[in-house]
Amino acid sequence: MSNESTGSASPLRGRQRRRSTSPLHQVHTASSDDSYIESDADDHSSRSSPAPVPNTLRHRRNSSRIDDVAPLKIKKKPLKGKPYLSVNTMQLSSPRSVRLLIASIGNVKPYHSTRHSAGHFLLDALRVRLGIGPLVKSNFGLMRSGVDAGHPQYTLWQSVSAMNVSGEKLLKAWKAFAAEHDQADTVTGLVVLHDELELVPGKLKLRRGPTSPAGHNGIRSIQDKFHGNGIMKQLVDKRYFKIGIGIGRPVSRDKDQVSGYVLGQLTGKEKQEIASKGDELVQMLDREVETLSTSA
Repeated sequence: MSNESTGSASPLRGRQRRRSTSPLHQVHTASSDDSYIESDADDHSSRSSPAPVPNTLRHRRNSSRIDDVAPLKIKKKPLKGKPYLSVNTMQLSSPRSVRLLIASIGNVKPYHSTRHSAGHFLLDALRVRLGIGPLVKSNFGLMRSGVDAGHPQYTLWQSVSAMNVSGEKLLKAWKAFAAEHDQADTVTGLVVLHDELELVPGKLKLRRGPTSPAGHNGIRSIQDKFHGNGIMKQLVDKRYFKIGIGIGRPVSRDKDQVSGYVLGQLTGKEKQEIASKGDELVQMLDREVETLSTSA
């Protein structure tokens, strides 16, 4: 009886053990059918618990479970460059009021209507374009604010001195102007209108800062005076600029011929050309006002 039971059980165990020698078969059996483990426990009744499942089988059984998957680790790299400012943290500065003293330089009678006084004609074209009344006499020259005409940002000033000494009166006018508008929310600037020998007649050109006078004695006088009083350092490039109106030049470079040309009377055509520059000049000034209003 014992031999029959032994003989009937041994072939089954032998087949099962031979089939289990293949790792591929072990994986298939463990995942789809547990009969191998159960039959082994039945035949060996002396064991108190089923045979332990190998770790590899246990891992493969649970491989489809989401909670057994290792979490993905993301390495955070610090951002390079300037820190990002959000809308909530970024501070926006309010535009400031701008007040410009627009000064023209030229010569006195009998040279007040010569090419060297083209800056005065350009100032008059601006005055007409803005609807500002005639300039009135002051302690420093002819002057008029644009407040009454709705242009408080502009104050017009015309020199009554000879070209070569323009700086002295303009310095006094600037000090009075700057003191009047000395407020924390206001930025002031100086604009000089002058004749430009190296430009074709009627063309406008803007230059910022105390650039070379290029032989213009009126510009030299102004910059020397403002440098000497330390004011030019305060104005720097943003608050001091010059706008030249072209008068052309003779073919000859002879000094006497050039002098005779700039002191020659403006023709009717040249005056009309300058008078037509009011709109263009206003556009140039408006751009500078906008830039200064948002400057630091």
